[in-house]
Amino acid sequence: MNALQDIYLINQFPNFHAPGFDRERYDNIFRENNVIINAESSHVEYGDHWGPLSVKCAFNGREFYRSDSRTVAVDDDSFLIFNEGKVYSSYIRSETKVRSFTINFSPSFVDAVYASMTAADPDQAFSGTSPVRFAEQLYRHDRTLSPLFHRLRSLSLQLHANKEQIADLYTELLQRLFATQQQVRTDVERIGAVRPSTKQELHTRLHRAKDLIDSCFTEELTLDQIAAAAMMAPVHCLREYKKNFGCTPHQYLIRRRIREAERLLRRGTMTVSEVCLAVGYSDLSSFSKLFKSRTGTAPEQYRRRES
Repeated sequence: MNALQDIYLINQFPNFHAPGFDRERYDNIFRENNVIINAESSHVEYGDHWGPLSVKCAFNGREFYRSDSRTVAVDDDSFLIFNEGKVYSSYIRSETKVRSFTINFSPSFVDAVYASMTAADPDQAFSGTSPVRFAEQLYRHDRTLSPLFHRLRSLSLQLHANKEQIADLYTELLQRLFATQQQVRTDVERIGAVRPSTKQELHTRLHRAKDLIDSCFTEELTLDQIAAAAMMAPVHCLREYKKNFGCTPHQYLIRRRIREAERLLRRGTMTVSEVCLAVGYSDLSSFSKLFKSRTGTAPEQYRRRES
């Protein structure tokens, strides 16, 4: 399987409102090609638009996606998957430039890769009618997928010189993405419900709650807000969240803040006070005590050691 014949690079955000901009032609690029978007901006916004199967990443900041009456953010910690046919809007609002990086897969390429995988190993086939319906949620960067994202991002800077390598990586990445959905199916099966449809619905709702925390962890989120994102009663949300994720929503919020603090301290470009504010805390002393209790190291020590 080779993506060589249909790879396309967008390295500047288009202006949909520019005179003469052909929106239909632009959308057709995504229907007919594998498309990499690798562009920087500190302030950009797009209204609702159609998209193919895609992986949304952002580096050195955050990019927000709105769809299905919710907003989620991707950053250095997480990425988002949208299925083919998704209608969504997006925006970046930052004091510094954010690197937006999206990998789009054409429908024909997805079908071809899936067919080659299932022909080689029928056990990899998805149950259900469609092999390409991914769980539309935030995923943490890991050692399986993230190295491919970074490699594609680097190679795309010189697309024509690196077409063969990009083609191979495109196929490998899609194969690994299919594998992530096997884990999602396992997670769904573990949910304590009798009917498969109930398991799937509860999995989706709980991840909407988790996605809200990941997207808004700098804010003072309440259980009511988190439960509302999951369309569940607060008590029910609290119980099911802890049962399925091994911690309460509030405990996860603290973990997420500490994880971001660790990342910012490793970069070494911010003071401890700046990191404290950046992750949602206003009191430096309280933040320092919490950080040390969770990591075993004071923030300043961690910064000197890891940066």
